[in-house]
Amino acid sequence: NVLNDRNQQLWRQLELGQIPAAQSIKGRAWLQALLPWIAQTARQSNSADHTVTKVHKFLSRQPLSAGYLETIARYPKVRQALAQTFVNAPSIHSLVEQSPYMIDRLVAGDPGDLRGVFESQRQTARDDEIWLNRLRRIVNEELFATYTRVISGSLKPIDAEQRLTQLAEEAIRAQLRFVATIRKIDPDAVLAKLSVIAMGKLGMDRMAPLSDLDLIFVEADSENIPNLPAFMSRFITGMTSKLREGIAYDIDLRLRPNGRSGPPAIKRRAFDTHHDKTAKTWEHLALSAGRVLRLSDDHRAANSLAAKQKIVLSRQRNPEQGRLDAARMLVRLRKHRIV
Repeated sequence: NVLNDRNQQLWRQLELGQIPAAQSIKGRAWLQALLPWIAQTARQSNSADHTVTKVHKFLSRQPLSAGYLETIARYPKVRQALAQTFVNAPSIHSLVEQSPYMIDRLVAGDPGDLRGVFESQRQTARDDEIWLNRLRRIVNEELFATYTRVISGSLKPIDAEQRLTQLAEEAIRAQLRFVATIRKIDPDAVLAKLSVIAMGKLGMDRMAPLSDLDLIFVEADSENIPNLPAFMSRFITGMTSKLREGIAYDIDLRLRPNGRSGPPAIKRRAFDTHHDKTAKTWEHLALSAGRVLRLSDDHRAANSLAAKQKIVLSRQRNPEQGRLDAARMLVRLRKHRIV
């Protein structure tokens, strides 16, 4: 493909090593080694101009070094993954732009035990900022690695959804443990007392890159987590605040009883009363895709809540009224462009 004048200039800058990472002899040599790959990536795209612009912008980022160029040049799977994001996946490429060194995850390979990865990083974090950036980096690296495996054909989409579901569950668990530790509360006790109902994609084991988390938090009646509203606020802020590594997840609590006006976590008796007496049909339809997460080794509260969910969903209903309610819900969803 013939480049326009502007991109011919950008290409010439790459040839001459006029980017920060190529100011050393070593950096220029590695950039020279990458030129054929850059040219091939541009040719395979729908717009060579657009791709050259993106590659030049990415490789010109100030944090990048000669060592970064070397990593790309040495590892074909890194080049393949980056090329896929340049050409096919702008949303995933944005993750690499905000955290370029996530390509190290491709070099290191599959970490396997996600819980172990989160725990090792959490236990050595000295403060909130360090931990929260580590949390985001783990999530972003796994999103990137999983997506590129799907695009390359080495991972089936259904397996990717389950992997990303596991990733989200472990991120929730790790952040709850971190907040408990910071607030000097026993993390194991918190996870045993505070049940989490995953709704939507997380509840259905269908997480995708950049999916948000639809959650309902239910505290056991006989327990009392000190200053629970402040605890939940710190949990949510930690997951959703935009830091150097971006956000971990967006969190949506609108499906909890009382919606936006309700507390972020409710007592179990309030949950039961709501679904026994005042919940609308659409809330039970949403609950049918819900799943109680087992985040603690003590499953008593989670098992009890899951049993209650089953009772609610098994209740005898008026079929005609159910169809009318479902139709109204579908109209509402389409009106608000949710489906």
